[in-house]
This record gives sequence, C-alpha cells and structure tokens, in this order.
Amino acid sequence: MIVTRSWLNEWIDLKSISTEKICETLNSIGLEVDSVVKDKIPAKVLIGRVVECVKHPDADKLSVCQVDIGNSLKQIVCGAKNVAEGMFVPVAIVGADLGNGFIIKDAKLRGVDSFGMICSAKEIGLPNLGAGILELDDSIGELELGKELREYPLLNDEIIEIELTANRGDCLNIYGVARDLSVGLNINMHKFEPNIEDIQIGMARVLKVASANIKNSAIKFGAITNKNIKIPLLIDFRVAVCGEKSENIYEKFTIYSTHTTGVLLRVYSLASLEKNKFDVAELKIENDEFGIATLSSGDNISKVSISQNKKILPTEDDEIILIEANYIDPNYLSKSTHHLKIQNSKHYYISTRGSNPDLDYGVNFLNNIIQKYSDSQRYTGEQQISYEIPTKTIKVDLAKMADLIGQEIEKGKVVNILQKLGFDINISGKDEIMFVTVPSFRHDIVNFSDIVEEVVRIVGIDNIISKPIELKEKRRANKFYVEFKKKQHYRKKASRNSFFESMHYFFNNKELVKKYGFAGLDESLDLTNPITNDLNTLRPTLLLSLINSVSTNIKNGKKTVKLFEIGIVVDENREESTKISFIFSGFCERESVANSGKPKMIDFFYFAKKISNVLGDFEIKNSSKKNLLVNPYEYGDIIQNGEVLGFLGRVHLEIENEYDLLPTYICEVDFDKMDFSTKKAKNYSKFPLLQRDLSFLVPKSMNYSQIRDFLKKNLPENVTEFFPIDIYNSEELGENMSLTIKFNIQSSEKTLEEREITAIMTQIIKNLKDNLGLEIR
Repeated sequence: MIVTRSWLNEWIDLKSISTEKICETLNSIGLEVDSVVKDKIPAKVLIGRVVECVKHPDADKLSVCQVDIGNSLKQIVCGAKNVAEGMFVPVAIVGADLGNGFIIKDAKLRGVDSFGMICSAKEIGLPNLGAGILELDDSIGELELGKELREYPLLNDEIIEIELTANRGDCLNIYGVARDLSVGLNINMHKFEPNIEDIQIGMARVLKVASANIKNSAIKFGAITNKNIKIPLLIDFRVAVCGEKSENIYEKFTIYSTHTTGVLLRVYSLASLEKNKFDVAELKIENDEFGIATLSSGDNISKVSISQNKKILPTEDDEIILIEANYIDPNYLSKSTHHLKIQNSKHYYISTRGSNPDLDYGVNFLNNIIQKYSDSQRYTGEQQISYEIPTKTIKVDLAKMADLIGQEIEKGKVVNILQKLGFDINISGKDEIMFVTVPSFRHDIVNFSDIVEEVVRIVGIDNIISKPIELKEKRRANKFYVEFKKKQHYRKKASRNSFFESMHYFFNNKELVKKYGFAGLDESLDLTNPITNDLNTLRPTLLLSLINSVSTNIKNGKKTVKLFEIGIVVDENREESTKISFIFSGFCERESVANSGKPKMIDFFYFAKKISNVLGDFEIKNSSKKNLLVNPYEYGDIIQNGEVLGFLGRVHLEIENEYDLLPTYICEVDFDKMDFSTKKAKNYSKFPLLQRDLSFLVPKSMNYSQIRDFLKKNLPENVTEFFPIDIYNSEELGENMSLTIKFNIQSSEKTLEEREITAIMTQIIKNLKDNLGLEIR
C-alpha cells in the first residue's frame, strides 16, 4: 500500500509531525512501513511559461521556444511534440544538475542557441507521466514564474510504502491509513464535505437498471456531464506514484478516488450502452454461474469487483459519463472464485480483502473531484442495488481484557480508541461491560480477542508492561457440576446429622396450599390436566409433602422422624427456585440406657442446633410468620452473613393435632443463597485464650439483638468473640432479667496480663452502661 505524506495531510493535520514520527507510529499500530522515499526535484529547475513556440529553421522535429522564467526570457530549443505556446513547464536553467552527470549548459542546436532545457517528468526525477514535456498546473499550488519547482511540497513528496497483512483491507486506501494514524497520533480527522453542482435532470431520464436476485453485492450508479474534463497534474502524479497506469483520463479519476476512499469505482461511456425506444440506456444485472453480479448491455461489460470491458470507457466525445460504485462480501467472493484463474486485477485484490462498503461516500468523492477540475454537472437521483451487511456486536468485558493484556487499560481510553477507529460503543449498566458494534468496513473483526488486539496495537506493545508468565489453575467445573457438588455436600451434612432424605412429587393439593397461606399459581399458569385430584397444582413449598411423610411414619409407630428434601418449588408466576427443607418430629433420640428409657422431646433450640450443624453458624431473628404452618410463638428468620436464608419454627398445634404429630419443627431455606465458597485458612494466635463472664441487668422488653449489634460495633481490641450463656429471672429483679455473656479475649502478639484484661472488661461495662443503660449485676 502506497501513501504519501501530503496525501495523508489532506485527511489529518501532519504539519507539525515529522515523517520519522509518522513511520514510527505506523509501525507501532501494526501498519509496517516497508520503505520511505523522498521525491526531490533538482535545484535550478524553475517554473516557466512558453510565450512563443516556432519551428526550428533547420530541423523538423525541433521547436524554438521563448520561455518566461520570471526575471528573464530564455530561448530554449525543445524536441518534444507536445510543447505549445501558453504552457507552464519545468525549466532546467544553465547549471542545473539532473543526475547521472547530466548538467545543463549553454548549447547551440542546429545553429540555434539554447539556454536551458524544458523537462519531462522523468527528467526531473518524478515518475513517468507519459511522453513529452510535463505540463504544470495549479493543482500543485499557485504557479509563480521563476520559482524553483522543488519548493512545491505536493510534487516533492515523501512516499511511504506499507506492508499490510491480508486481513487489513480497510487500510488499502488513504482514508483508512489516515484513520488508523489519527488514532495512533491522537489527532482528529478532517471531514469530507462535498461541493457538487447538480443538473436539473434525473438519472431515470438517461439510464434504466434491471436486476434479479443479486447476492451479497451492492451497486450504485450516478451520472455526470462531460464538459472540459482534464486530468490535473497532482492526480496524474499520485496515480503514477501508486504504480497504476491508464491512458484514459476518466479511468485515472476512478483510480485516484478508489485509492483515496477504498470504494471500488468505475466509469462507462453511456453512449456505448444499448438504448430502448425512449432513447434511455438499459443496463441488466444478473448473477453468473458463480453467483457474481454481472453487468451487461448487449455484451458483458463488467463483473462486480473483478473486471471491466475497457472498450466502453468514456472518451472526449461522450456527453454523459456513467459512474458505478460497487461492493461485494469478501468472504463470499473468495469462496465463489478461489478455483478460478482470474487475471491480476486491482479491484479483485481489494475486494477479496474487503473494500469500503460506503458507496455514497465513494460516488460523492468522485463527483466532487471531477467537478473541481471541469465544468461538469451531476445528474440528480440515483439507481442502486442494496445489500445490508450483517451487524456484528461483540461483548467486551474490561476485566477480562485486563487479564488478557496483563495490565488494566483505562475505560475512557478504550472507548476513545474504539470510537476513533469507527466502532460504536454501547455501555451496559455494569461499568466493566460494554457492547461494541463493528463498523461495516472492518471485515477482520469477529470476536472479543480481535477487539483486544485493536486496543493493544493502538496503545502500543512497547507500552504494555512486561511481566513474567504466571500460570493459574483454572476451575474447569461448569455451573451444573458446581450445583451438583453443592447438593451432594449438603446431603452428606444432613445425613451426618441423622436426617433422612425424602423425595416427593413436584405437585401439591391446591386447597391445602391456600389453606396454609402459601401463594398459589395464577389460574392462567396452573395445571390444565393434573395427574390426580389431590395433586392438582405445582408445589410452592416442600413442607406439605414432608409433613405428610412424617404423619405416615408416626402412624406406623415411629417416635422420632427426621427428614430433609432438596427440590424445586414455584412462585405464583411459575418462576422456579431451589429449596432445602428439614422436619424433625418427636423425641431427640431413641430410648436407651443412657437416657433411662426417657429421651427428651425435641425443642426449638435443639432443632436450631441441628440445622446449624448443616447450614453453618447463623442468627435467628424474630419475624412475622410467612405462612399458617408455623406456631407464631416459636418462629424466626434464619440470617447468615446479613442475608435472610429462610425460616425455622414449630408446626402449629392445630396442624400437629390434625396430622396426629408429636411436637414437630420445620425449616425451609433458599438453597441458592446457601454458602458453597472455598474455605480459606485464617491466622490463629499461639497465645492463651482467656474467658471472662459478665452478668447484666437487662430490661425484659429489650431484645438481645440490640445488645449484640452494639457490642459488634464497639468491642475493645483483642476481644475475639462473645455470646450469651445464661438468662435468669426472679421476682427480686422486677422488670429486669439477668443476662450472662461470655467474652473470649486473645492477643495475636503476646500473652495478656491481668491488668490489661481488667481494662478490657471495664471498658465493656462502661460502654453498655453509657449507651444502653445496662448495670452490672
């Protein structure tokens, strides 16, 4: 890919940036610079104007010219056929060194004095722009007679050749390279603002397009009048710099525009197309046997993105020029034509790598550049075949990006880079997540890793901090396996605490669900064909089935029944969740010698201890009951890590009597909220653990939770744990009761002395008295 400094400067401001810096930036963003060549016209080559041109008196192929070089008039004998009066030309005056030892001197040709040389492009070190004298024009800047041509930067340009990888079709044009360079240099691009004059005649008056089932291609047509169109020197020079050749000036405009915009452009002679009875040119577009759109009007005139019949290029005699912009999906083109031997074609080369699909931009640019150097006007309206390129949106997790890169890139910087590269950004509610829509011209971006690569190449690999390779063990279990292991874990813990697993149908009796205060299914979501009349709705709880099972066991002579179940329940909207439920009915243990054949009956605290053995430590907080199964006086919410997991309590006395149950306690917990995180080891102190008890007079109306919460926030240093161990009531205490709390005291640094322990206990007593009004008993 060939670019020049001045050509890039038309899209981004490079005036204050050296060519060395430009090349360094291109290399750092992945556009590898292969070579840099500076075109420099020799000294003493001036701008001149031929004011007189007559035939040499003694040579048919020579002309004697009088050339104005500003401060003098020079007579120069010239042998070029195209030299003519009025031309602005490069003039090498006496003393100019044109290279290879060729120094201009005064001479006499066939008896006529000559004081210099009128030069061709090649003779002054420029690319070959054709035979004959180089004609200068103001496309390179305002022409000043006598000014050295080397002072015109558009001709004395720095030519940069970039080696592109096959996937970077978006940079096979000046605009694409400028876009990437603007991001690398963090400067803004200039906007293209066309200045086009329309003729008040619609395209439909001159062209009719017929098409059928065109695949994976987009084509757009425009038309422009052919009035005084001339190829300017700047475009001729740049086309030659790119290594392109064409004798047709109209085709040179398309070569220049395609190289600038990346849009594939072609021109046709409208007069060469077949016309209908209304004198309107007709163009037919259909797929060939390989699915490639083919344009025909009598004979085949072109294949989209592959070839064009040169016989129908415009000439000076044409009144109207037809403009075509086209695009084809690069993957489709490659798959359809990989087995064909297609002649070397620049359009095919670009198309297989991905051309610019913005056809409007390409057509407007070509119209604009033609009108700038002619008196032509554009026909209004357009005719086109559309193709909607599938939109690609990629989820970008900035945390994962940081892991992949090895360092965190600031969010704002990532957004700025991607937006300048043409990506659309949609930031989700989560700060670390954004959704990136890939621009249609970036055919190479397909996944998250490609987005990361874009960010890294702009940030610069040299700016990524080098770190040693760190191998991390990855947890390979998926969520289903983790859920299975979690259930297995709690099943084993429940079994070790003498609970037997029970399994029941996923159905309940609708009347019982309502009777015991559970939210039943909405009628529109309920079962339409239940398996039995007793199982006529989906279960909202596991407890109804467990109570039935316990009742059956009691009736069969069991005096102790301990069951649990893990299963799915539904809410009124039929949303599923997983619960684990426990039920304990009857005696705490079987009759034995140890208990003299009189085992203790289950109570609230014994049941809570059993549940704690399974779930881990938790708190019980008074709460209004959630259903009618439980006794309102023996009921509480289970709180673990500040979150309500479920509830436990005694079954209501009426229900115990209804089902012929012994004293029975139940618990139901949201299984998804239960902890299954990896256990982490903690440091422990090697110094002695000391315990002290304090008994306080506490108003009977005060909940222990109030004392607990205060102590948690105001414990002196080295108090590691506290818990109640005794409650004492007597008439002597009146409206108060005695609450004894045990405090564990331990330092991780030393063995505490008695005075330090006394100071800690004194501080606790003072805090409780000053803030809660509790007196020591």
